[in-house]
This record gives sequence, structure tokens and C-alpha cells, in this order.
Amino acid sequence: MRLLSAAWSGKERLWKVFWLYYVLGLGVLSYLPDVFSEASRILKVPVGVAVLVYLVWAPVSVWRCAFNADQGVWGYVVRALLVAQAIVFVMVIVVGVFQ
Repeated sequence: MRLLSAAWSGKERLWKVFWLYYVLGLGVLSYLPDVFSEASRILKVPVGVAVLVYLVWAPVSVWRCAFNADQGVWGYVVRALLVAQAIVFVMVIVVGVFQ
């Protein structure tokens, strides 16, 4: 729990938060719908809530830890990536709504 708290508060190293928590975590999350597709409805709700919490926690943690790197340029790169992903996410939602 301390690791999650350190990342959320922006005190963790960028490489760890980005590669382990964000990239690897999103990779694991991409398989969850397949794993729980046959699960009962009882399991789908808590898993869905956990996924939503993670989808907020991970990018916020990366943003807050962005400049905890040996080279400050990585902070700008990571923040630009997060902004680009947020723009794509909004575009997907808007296009999906208006189609």
C-alpha cells in the first residue's frame, strides 16, 4: 500500500510508476474483459470499479511523478504523452456519441 501511496503523492521514481504501474498495469487490464467475460455478474461490478479506480490512479500518479527522473526532459515527454492520450480518449468518446 505504501508503494501506491508514494506514487499517488508524487514521491516515487518515474521509471517505476510509468513502466511498472502504468504500462504493465494497462497491459494486464487489457486482458481482464476476456478473463471475466464468463464470470458471474457479482464479480463484474467490483472488477469494474477496481478498473475505474486504476484508470484514475495510474495517470495521476505518472503525472505527479513526472519529474522524478535523472533527466528532466522525461517529465515533459511523459506529460505530453498523457495529454495526447487524454485528447484521443475524448475524441473516441465524442466520435462514439455522435455516430
